[in-house]
Order: sequence, then C-alpha cells, then structure tokens
Amino acid sequence: MQRSLDYARQSDGAEGIRVGQSLYALAEVEMRMGQFDAAEANAKRSIELLRARTSDDSVEVLAATGFLTEVYEQQGRYAEGEALLRKMLTTRLRTLSADSTWAITARNNLAQAIQLQGRIVESTALLRENVDLLRAAEQRDTATYFISLNNLASLLEQAGDYAASIEMFGEVLDRAQAHENDPRLPTYRQNLGRSLLLAGRLDAAWPLLNRDIEGGTDSLDLNIERGRRLAHLADWMRRSGRFDEAMRYADQASAQFTALFPAEHPRHGAVARIRALVLRDQGRLAEAEPELRRAVQILGAGIGKDANATLEAELQLAQLLAARGEQAEANTLLTRMAPLLGVRFVDSAPARRQFAELQQKLGAG
Repeated sequence: MQRSLDYARQSDGAEGIRVGQSLYALAEVEMRMGQFDAAEANAKRSIELLRARTSDDSVEVLAATGFLTEVYEQQGRYAEGEALLRKMLTTRLRTLSADSTWAITARNNLAQAIQLQGRIVESTALLRENVDLLRAAEQRDTATYFISLNNLASLLEQAGDYAASIEMFGEVLDRAQAHENDPRLPTYRQNLGRSLLLAGRLDAAWPLLNRDIEGGTDSLDLNIERGRRLAHLADWMRRSGRFDEAMRYADQASAQFTALFPAEHPRHGAVARIRALVLRDQGRLAEAEPELRRAVQILGAGIGKDANATLEAELQLAQLLAARGEQAEANTLLTRMAPLLGVRFVDSAPARRQFAELQQKLGAG
C-alpha cells in the first residue's frame, strides 16, 4: 500500500484522487494491524482529498467515511461514529431505496453505534426495520440478512430476552453454515454460545464457545474473536464453579485485548467484570470490589453510564456493597438505576429480578 501511495503521488501529484484512494487503502491495513492513530489520520486525509476531487455524496467519499467510522468503533469513539453514519445514510438515501444493500448495511452500522452507547430501544427499531425489509424481499439466505438478524439478536440479548436471542442466533448460525466460507461464522458461533451461557444452558453453550477460532493470526477480526472466546470461556468456568480455570481464561483474554485495544476500551471493562465476579463467587469480596468498580468505570466511559452492560455491572456492585454492609452507597446506586431498568430490560431479565430482590433486602434492612 505504501508503494501504491508512492505511485499515486508520482502520477497525480500530492493531492490527486488516486492518492486519496491509496490513503484509504493504507488506512485499512493500518487499522487491521491495530495502528488506530495512523489509520484515523490517513482516513481523514483520504476523505479530504476525495471530497475536493469528487463530491460529498460520491461513492469514494462515502466508502472512506464509512471506513473512518470503523476506526472510531475500534477506538471506542461511538458518538463520533454515529454522527458520521447518520450523515452518510441521509446523503445516500437521496438516490438509493431503503432496502438496498448499502442502506441496510449503513443502518446496521448506525444501529450498532447507537447500541454501543446504550440506547437500546432506538437501535432495536433500526434493526427490526432492516430485518423486516429483508424478509419482505425474500433475502433470508444472504450475508446481509445474517448480519441484520445477528445484530437484532444481540440487542435482545442485552435486554435480557434470551429466549428470543437464542432463537435468532440459532437461525443465523444454521443459515450461515450453509455458506462454508462466511468469515463471520466464528462470531455467530460465539454469539449463540454466549446467549446459551447467559440463559444458564451451560452444556449447550460449551461446544460453541470452546471451538478454536481458525485462521490467520494477523487478522484483527479473528484476533478479536479469540479474545471474546477467552472471555466467554472464563465466564463459563465461573458459572461452573471452576474458579482457577476462570481466572486463567480471564488473564488470557486480558492479554489478548491488551495487544489489540487501549486500556480504556470497553472490552477491558468486560474482562474486569468477569474477574470481579470470580472473586465474588469465591467469597473474596474485598478483592472483588475494586475490580468491579474498575469495570463500571471502564464500561461507563466507553459505552455510556446508562448502557445495559454498565447497568448490570453497577447492579452487581450494589449487591457486593450490600453484602459488605455498605448499604448507603448500594441504595444510591439502586436509586440511580431505578428509572432505567424498566425501559432497558424485558420483564423476565435477570437484572430486573436481581434489582427487585436487592431493593427489597435493603428496604427490609
């Protein structure tokens, strides 16, 4: 890509359209190597050059802008990505139909950026729109449908509707397995396994979560999946009472994510939460508390203090504080969460039940 950029500059000068295209391609390589600052700088320069040579709604500018939103996501800068995606979708829908592949993909990406900021209802509406459009168009065996249904299932899982998420993840995996070369198969397996795990179906979850992530070790996407697998296995071991193994997997997941993401990335918060719960389940409450506080802080800063994962971690912190006799702070946390749980989690979600139980316990105390 560096050679391509050199040739483009020789051919078109420092600000030619092919320079913009080469910068965009170089930025993608840099992102997949984990060089996020360099990728962001080159993507922005690419957009600047392409916009000057084409127009705001050109395919080239939209492609480069879409790539920049991927860089923002990898950096945990979800609000910035959302702003760009909204602008892209509005621009492109002037000339494309709502059920076009490009519009479906852009709506998926926008929904994910919104989801990662904790606005579940808004994100779910966008994803249901995509799924309905694709089903109406008889597009159930396309990669676009798999991604749309997978994303909707992820939101429902976050809301605690495990029955719905398991059904949808199962459909996605069944259909995608007919396409043996689908690069997202490891993701789909891990997602179904995670939902089964959260629903307490450990035996069904194990073969999905334990399966190795095959493929090159230089792939950012596959390396992220390897980190997710390790985190999921840590939680599986915790729920199975195998605490030493849970900690080993958590440490491995942490090391994997440290090689991929900055320290403030939400994935580190997720691992910190698992580690804290292992300590809690071992009765080591004094050690669990700072780790759980760290998880709440990282998740709150990365995906929003009102995001579902943050709220779940905060609820677990309140439970821990109550168990340690720190009822005043536990009550403060419950008061903050009270108006949020009803709109972010379904009635049957474990978080709703645990909140009610803790509220009753503290009230009785």
